[in-house]
Order: sequence, then C-alpha cells, then structure tokens
Amino acid sequence: MTDSCPFSIPAMQDEVVVKELDDQFDAMRCAGSLAWSKFPYGTVNDGMGWVASGNKEVKAILKDNRFSIAQQQYDDYPRARVKEAGAPFPLSFITMDPPDHTERRRTLMKHLTPKRVESLRPFTREIVNDCLDEIERIGHGADIIANLVQKVPLYLLCELLGAPREERGIYFDHAHMIVNSRHKTVEEATHSFDTLKNYFAELCDRKRAQPGADLISDLVHDVEVNGVWTKEELDGVGTVMLIAGHDSTSSTIANILYWLVHNPDVFARLRSRPNEILNATDEFLRLLPVGVPGTRTRIALEDVQFGDTLVRRNESVLAVPHAANLDPEIFENPRTFDLDRSNSNKHIAFGFGIHFCPGSILAKMDIEMVLRGVTERFDHLEPVSYDPDWEMKSRTRGPKSLPVKW
Repeated sequence: MTDSCPFSIPAMQDEVVVKELDDQFDAMRCAGSLAWSKFPYGTVNDGMGWVASGNKEVKAILKDNRFSIAQQQYDDYPRARVKEAGAPFPLSFITMDPPDHTERRRTLMKHLTPKRVESLRPFTREIVNDCLDEIERIGHGADIIANLVQKVPLYLLCELLGAPREERGIYFDHAHMIVNSRHKTVEEATHSFDTLKNYFAELCDRKRAQPGADLISDLVHDVEVNGVWTKEELDGVGTVMLIAGHDSTSSTIANILYWLVHNPDVFARLRSRPNEILNATDEFLRLLPVGVPGTRTRIALEDVQFGDTLVRRNESVLAVPHAANLDPEIFENPRTFDLDRSNSNKHIAFGFGIHFCPGSILAKMDIEMVLRGVTERFDHLEPVSYDPDWEMKSRTRGPKSLPVKW
C-alpha cells in the first residue's frame, strides 16, 4: 500500500448515503484482500487500520481467533464506534473471546430457542396489527417509522425478556436515546445506559423472587447459567439484548419499508404471493445495510499474513458483512434487488462465526411479521411525498420518518 489513504470509515452513520458507501466498498474490494483505511475513532497506529469487504475475507476474519474482540478495550484502538466495550456498557459475552464467550453463549442459546421465538409469533402479530390500527386512525400522512418501526421490535424484545407491558415507557424512552440517531451527548447516553442497567438489574431480582414464562426468568434460575455467568452479566443481559436487538432490527425494518413503498410492483407481488415473503426478507437483509460497520472492530493478537496483506500485531481489522453481501463473486448483480435470486439466504447480515447474532431468528421473525402485516392490511402503500431520486439519497439506517398513504 502507498502512504496515501483513499478510504475512510464514516462516523455519523445516520448521514451516510448507501450508494456512496457501496461504491467505496466496491473500490476496496478491487484494492486487495484488505484496504488500509482511516477510522473515525482511536489513536493507536495514528487511527489507521484494515477493512475487509470481500465475502471470503470477511468470513475468514470473523472466524479467526487470532483477531480479538476483547483486546479492543485495553487501548484506544482505531474503531468504527465511539466506544465498543467498558463503562457505561454492561459486562457482556458479546465483547469476549473464546472460551469465555463460548460458554456464556451456549447457556444463553439453551433458552433463546426457535421454539421460544415461534411462541412469540401471535404476540408479534397482535402488536403489528395494533400499530397498523393506529396508523389507520391517524389517516394519510401517518409516520410509519414512529408508529410501527420504532415500536414493534422494542415491544417484542421486552415480551421475550419478561418486562411488564405497563413499564414500556421506561425502556422505550431510554433505548431510543442510546441508539445512534438519538443521543446528543455522552452524558445523555451514559444516563440512559445507567437507567436501563438499573431497571433490568431490579427486574432480574423480581424474576428471582417471582419467575415467569420469560427469558430472564429462565436464565436467572438455570443452575448451569449461574455457574458460568456472573450476577453482573445476568443483570445486564436485558440491556444488551434490548439495545443491540432493537437498534439493528428497527433500522432494518425502516430500510425495508422505505425501499418497499417506492416499489409498488414489489409490494403488489408480495401482497399476491405471501409465500415469497421469507425469500424477500433474506434478499432485503442481503442488500440493505444496518449502519456502516456491522461488526465490532477486531485486534490482531499476532502478525497474520492475510492474502496479499500482512496484518501486524495490535493492528485493527474491521470485517463488514454488508460489503460481503455485495461481493459479485457470490451474488450476481449484487446491488440489484431480485426476488428470484436463488441464493439470497447465503447473506451474512447477522455476522459469521462464533459471534453470529444470537437473536437472528427473532429478528427475522420480527421482519417477516411486519411485512406480512403491512402487505395484508394495505392493497398499496406509498410515501406521501414521492422523490424520484429516493434510491440515490437513501441512508444506511433508513429514514428517521416516513409519512405514508394507502
């Protein structure tokens, strides 16, 4: 590589235009196995690190234990987020390496099962229908982001965790404050983290005394879990799942609906062929980004020869699943939405390897139920103000508001 750096990872993810981001990933893929890039945060190595954008390279890094997630908390490494571990974040297995991560994840997945997710399908349908009822009551011009997208994933997660419905206001307000587009200062974000941590710690104590049919109750009463997880980790699991699951899923649904309301032919096809909604969900997940990085930055624990690139010890590496999902070696015409694509389910939108998203089944069910609800309720759905250049202006986390008519 030359001393000049043509690539950089943007900090303000809400403001990133998808087309511009995808153009950069295409250029990175052509530059070599990894691209030397400027990161928005971190001072080690002058803020420089490596970015992987090819499908093969991204998968290889995400499953290679020589690249550590845990290491990043020990210095000011170049990274894509303001902070990726340590206070105010709750202690969590998602910032650990094996074997600590492996054991904690295994005990969690004993309880976060496909059967449990499937049992939440009627509740999800109920919440989606309630939100759509409210949109119809408001009438044309109702904001589908505020009245559907921001509510369904959050309420579903709290039903899973066992947070009482009458306490929704607590976690609704603070979860929104923490996500990228909401918090204004570090102090505000820290206050929201602390509020949620205290709330879920208290909820865990309630579940220890009076368990229910929910995930937190099962975790705090599982002898094996208590032999692996610390009390601090158990108290924080609700906060971690709420923030990670709500932010990514709501951003994905916002992106999908923004895309769908501008494509009446696709909307009509899904309405008339509901059996294609699952494949459409995978194609949307493959095509549409959720923010910029997609995964936490990893730190090389030793020198690693990676294709034509030598990654030196203590250098940062960011593997980007969204970029991997646009690799033309895997997906033909990758930047085109194609309902007839046969390998849409080969996407890695939920990551890859040991840190594959533990809530992926829940997120896919959530997205599916929103798509089913919207296409069943309305014979067509469109934005109040149609912009012919909508695709050129689309943002990585979807629109912050989307007034619609039907």
